[in-house]
Amino acid sequence: MDELYSVRMRAAQGGPHENGGHHISGAERIVTLNQVGSIAQSLAERALHHSKGTADFINITVDLIPAETITYIECLKVNEHMREALVLASKVQSAEGIVGELCWSDDPDYTVGYVACNDIYHRIPSMKEFGSNLGGRVFFVKPNTDVDCVIKYLEKAPVLVQR
Repeated sequence: MDELYSVRMRAAQGGPHENGGHHISGAERIVTLNQVGSIAQSLAERALHHSKGTADFINITVDLIPAETITYIECLKVNEHMREALVLASKVQSAEGIVGELCWSDDPDYTVGYVACNDIYHRIPSMKEFGSNLGGRVFFVKPNTDVDCVIKYLEKAPVLVQR
């Protein structure tokens, strides 16, 4: 198997997120070496031409992923194909201690949200008004869950979702 790389992008307007910048976009792809350049370019384009505005801070990180650190998980069950949201929800549901997730996009052009629990993705159409940038995610965790471990897993762990 070819070596795999994590290509992550986060973008903001008004400087980095940690300095008060407004979140524009974020994404991660796990790809082979020959895909790194095109994927990095596509993520940069996404940040520069997003419906939430043009990012003036874009951070793209590329890391080689040691094969033994990759976690392979099953995709959640769903009736309709919603690839990016489904991948994110699958990773969240695979985290130790997570019971469920409620999410709706802060993208003003996307009004759909979802609830994920019991390994099922439930799509919610018309979660908000078109043009609204309100959105967010809520994670429900079991009592006594090590929240720092959950955050580390969600932010750093390389995960490939299988169909």
